[in-house]
Amino acid sequence: MLLKKSLVLLIFPLFAFVNMHKFYLSATEINYSDKDKTLQIISRYFIDDFENVLKERYGIIPNLNTNKEMENLDFYVKKYLDDRFSIMINDKDLQLNYLGKEYDNDVIKIYFESEKINLKKIRNIRIKNSSLFEKFDNQQNIIHVDINGKKKSFNLYEGSEDAMLRF
Repeated sequence: MLLKKSLVLLIFPLFAFVNMHKFYLSATEINYSDKDKTLQIISRYFIDDFENVLKERYGIIPNLNTNKEMENLDFYVKKYLDDRFSIMINDKDLQLNYLGKEYDNDVIKIYFESEKINLKKIRNIRIKNSSLFEKFDNQQNIIHVDINGKKKSFNLYEGSEDAMLRF
């Protein structure tokens, strides 16, 4: 009897971690470059989360960060983010150019740059990022903005997919 109680006490704590909940998070930095007159954007996603959403959405096997990575993977990365990430300046869509991606441990970093913008004419910037919301109910997309010394951070989640920065 003592042996059974001891086993239960040793094994029970292990079951507590079976349903442990993972955090679903991305981080995007948006910085204005005085030199280039553009917004420079770096988005970071966990590789496994981003790979899962690409698999489900497009029926592909991306094999991110492996030697079996799809040859045309950039097409799908850009296509997915074109549908899920956007910036509007003064209520007009801003053209974002996909520059590429790289990996850093368990994170995929995705780079975009905007078309040239006239900072003096900006009244407001609306940023939308609904990436991974269709896959994970508790996905959060954190946005850090630094434009002309004005710094602001936003936490976007399903039901609140965009943020407004006013000048």
